[in-house]
Amino acid sequence: RIRHQGVPGSQLLDFATLDPAGWVELLKNPNGWIRDKAQQWLVWKRPEAVVEPLKELALEGNVPSSIHALWTLDGMNADPWKTCLDLINSPHSQLIAAARQIAAQHANSEERTETLGTALESVGTEDPFRTFHSILARGLLEDPDESQLFIRAAEFYHENPHIREALLSNLQGKEIDFLGRVMALPNWKEESTGKKLLIQELATCALRGNQALALMQLVQLAKGNRWENQAIREGMYLALLEREEPLQFPQDPGLNDPRFLPFLQWPGHTPERHQVAEVVELTPEERDRYVEGQAIYAGLCASCHGSEGEGLQLLGPPLAHSEWVSGETDRLIRILLHGLEGPIQVRGKTYAPPDILPAMPPVGMMSDDQIAATLTYIRRAWGHTAAPVDRNDVRRNRDLTAGQEGA
Repeated sequence: RIRHQGVPGSQLLDFATLDPAGWVELLKNPNGWIRDKAQQWLVWKRPEAVVEPLKELALEGNVPSSIHALWTLDGMNADPWKTCLDLINSPHSQLIAAARQIAAQHANSEERTETLGTALESVGTEDPFRTFHSILARGLLEDPDESQLFIRAAEFYHENPHIREALLSNLQGKEIDFLGRVMALPNWKEESTGKKLLIQELATCALRGNQALALMQLVQLAKGNRWENQAIREGMYLALLEREEPLQFPQDPGLNDPRFLPFLQWPGHTPERHQVAEVVELTPEERDRYVEGQAIYAGLCASCHGSEGEGLQLLGPPLAHSEWVSGETDRLIRILLHGLEGPIQVRGKTYAPPDILPAMPPVGMMSDDQIAATLTYIRRAWGHTAAPVDRNDVRRNRDLTAGQEGA
């Protein structure tokens, strides 16, 4: 075996020569490999004599031995239900995670489901880690969309990407109902990046299911110019980009957004085939890049260029439908790397101080991935159909223009 010179070698254990009580004792060993092997032997042999000692070890509340004891009971089919209930409010976050997950897997009766559901609903918002595992456990029970836990998690932890993913993974088919409940929350009136992303992701997931019905429901929620409405439309657009054929409607669905027209069809409107072909579908990696870029744009760029790329008086010119955005990629990359000064012409209109700031500062301190994500977003947002930007393009331009001042 390979070991550090200053660490003495440990004696090899012959697990086959130990009795079940010895395996239980090894669950307390500081060596993780030994604990895992002891757990494997217990699950393999399933000795009934150690069920009660394992429950006692679990209730001691020590990490990691109590966690091993819980999972061993689960693997032995020894019904750790009551033991898990006693531990779902443990002071140890990792033990809580195991207890809640295992309890949910053993909530195999109406009484148990109701008991665990009530227990999880009463835990409050706690901290993000515990809330995350509460959501996963609650999602295994019936009617997760009715859960006040889910609403509280969205209310307090919408900026946490893990919480958002946990909510989305447990709301399949219920996204629109949950979306309506979330948008009614009093503290959701003010815009934030996490709120926008959760609303967008709910809309995207909803439209991947029963698409025509979901779209009609989302259309009603998307009407208006508030940030929530814009986030819904963005999520709808991302879902429609995945379609190969247009959605069929009996009449005009009333979506006053030109981005949607190539993907919808109703009597009197048949999208031209080349319209759909112009929009090259993003790969899964490019879609992740787009979503990352959206968050960066909201936090760094929107304060000057507007949340919809419309430009802001006295600050920055418009980016929506700008030839600078949809045009040559290297030029756009170098603007971010080195900044830009002086007047600029967008769609035939000249923008100059004092109507805008005299210069756009460089953001070359951002990583290649971050710049690529930001540019991918603005080249696909607001109806744009330009190609995404790759980190290698950013690196190439960074190397070629090292030391340069100005784009």
